[in-house]
Amino acid sequence: MGQRQMKIHNSSPRSSALRIAGLYLLMALVWILASDSLLNQLSLPRTVEQGLQSYKGIGFVIVTAIGLWWICARRFKQILTTQRRLEEKQRMFDTLVSNLPGTAYRCLADEHRSMLFVSDGFEPLTGYPPGDLDAGRITYNQVIHPDDRRQMREAIEKAVRLKTCFRLESRMPSPA
Repeated sequence: MGQRQMKIHNSSPRSSALRIAGLYLLMALVWILASDSLLNQLSLPRTVEQGLQSYKGIGFVIVTAIGLWWICARRFKQILTTQRRLEEKQRMFDTLVSNLPGTAYRCLADEHRSMLFVSDGFEPLTGYPPGDLDAGRITYNQVIHPDDRRQMREAIEKAVRLKTCFRLESRMPSPA
């Protein structure tokens, strides 16, 4: 993805709106100054010049509408492209995780290791449906053998503190 696209996709809706408003203001100023200058150079009678002011205003509205439509159409196309890419990445992630042996999870570094995500491989491994862990019906500690909990907690805390990955193995108690 090019730098220009990255810049656009990382911008907030507020900054996008400000850019569009800025372009509108710039178009208005250029239109008014250029058309007034042209009318002054033509040295037309006052009544004709006043009549042309109406056409000048209508022309500005039409040109502005076309310009804003073009800007918005490009932005919406970029948003749709980004959305499709994200959907494809999500599909790839889901496929990868569903084919992993064992289980994958993501949790908070809190006391209970509150789960943010648990893969479907959790149930065949532990006997618990992933939704039980997600919903808090069981805790992380309940799927770790009591004799391994302290070692696991210390290893995870060290990895979090050092901001490194970790790989641990532990025994699991039988499901209740």
